[in-house]
Amino acid sequence: MFLQSLLRTNPDFADTAIELHQAGRIPSNSYVLDLDAIAANAEHIIAAARRYRLSVFPMTKQFGRNPEALKVISKAGIERYVAVDMACARGVTNAGFEIGHLGHLVQIPRHETEEAIAMAPAYWTVFSREQAEAVSRRLPSGRRQKILLRVYGRDDVVVPTHAGGFALEALDADIDHVAGLPGLILAGVTTYPSAGFDRLSRKVVPTPNVRSMQSAAEKLRKHGVNDVQINMASELSAATIPLAAEGGATQIEPGHAFTGTSPYQIFADVPERQAMLYLSEVSHTSGGGAFFFGGGLYECIGAVEHTRQALVGRCGPHGPRFDTTLLTTPPNGVIDFYGRLDYPAGTDVKTGDTVVVCTRPQAFFTRAFIVPIRGIASGSPEVLGVWDVNGFLAAGAPAHMQN
Repeated sequence: MFLQSLLRTNPDFADTAIELHQAGRIPSNSYVLDLDAIAANAEHIIAAARRYRLSVFPMTKQFGRNPEALKVISKAGIERYVAVDMACARGVTNAGFEIGHLGHLVQIPRHETEEAIAMAPAYWTVFSREQAEAVSRRLPSGRRQKILLRVYGRDDVVVPTHAGGFALEALDADIDHVAGLPGLILAGVTTYPSAGFDRLSRKVVPTPNVRSMQSAAEKLRKHGVNDVQINMASELSAATIPLAAEGGATQIEPGHAFTGTSPYQIFADVPERQAMLYLSEVSHTSGGGAFFFGGGLYECIGAVEHTRQALVGRCGPHGPRFDTTLLTTPPNGVIDFYGRLDYPAGTDVKTGDTVVVCTRPQAFFTRAFIVPIRGIASGSPEVLGVWDVNGFLAAGAPAHMQN
């Protein structure tokens, strides 16, 4: 889906990745990051958010919470990040950054609540009275914590594996209960998803969840909550931030926008460039195809239907050369030890060739490496190291690449 976007918006990135892999400087099964492009994307996103006075808490799980990526995003004006779960929170704080929002998609396990409190998140979302009580009970004396309520209405879009929250029709009693808990400051509401990509119109549109969140915010105001925070996530980019602002957002959480891997960015004239790709290596050929090392072939939900393709190539006397081949990934439930390339007769594919795949990534869900590169824009690329998908230097990296 994003392969043509890569070649259109950032062809030097593809060439550089192939060259570095062929030189042994990037291992197979790696998500590669173009830090120069991420920095430029961040500037566009932050500038758009500032026009609407929105707080930005970037989501980092897509690119493995990589600390080098966090550094370049922060230079654009970011102070805090959203953590999808505690593993994400640890990666962000270990890199020296602060948590802006915790608990949005994944609640905090009971015995990790004190660890989360020590991270001092600016906002903490709870799905239930019990979760709110757990936070309140473990807060140190005199400590205050701002709380967001995850809410849902009768007609809202609900992702089954993300379900949960406070029902809108019973929210008044829940507001009173949570607001009365010691140490908690009831600050606002959130939902997921607040927007979706319409495959027919190729546009980002709000979900019914936005109306539910607006109704919940009004209930909070009637209960005396001032400056209600409305947190919106999903399908955010420089071009769709106005849609979030129109829905009443005060906080947004872009993620794929920083790497140019949101579906809308394929079809619309947007400033973000693709800044992330998956790189591997041909292991062996078999019949009319070739197998390449896997480990990072997961494709995020929300991807647009497309013909799966990959680049396969190597360096020649005049620089990298590559062909486009069809890509077959393992079905759900089968470990992606390998991906398969199916190429036309006469295509020259050899063991050791570089393979470049572009999907809608969720690096944290995989067992791939994260390899950030700076200097592509200046023609002086530098590989900064090999990290795991949790934001830590990879202990399992190839021996010749361990820092």
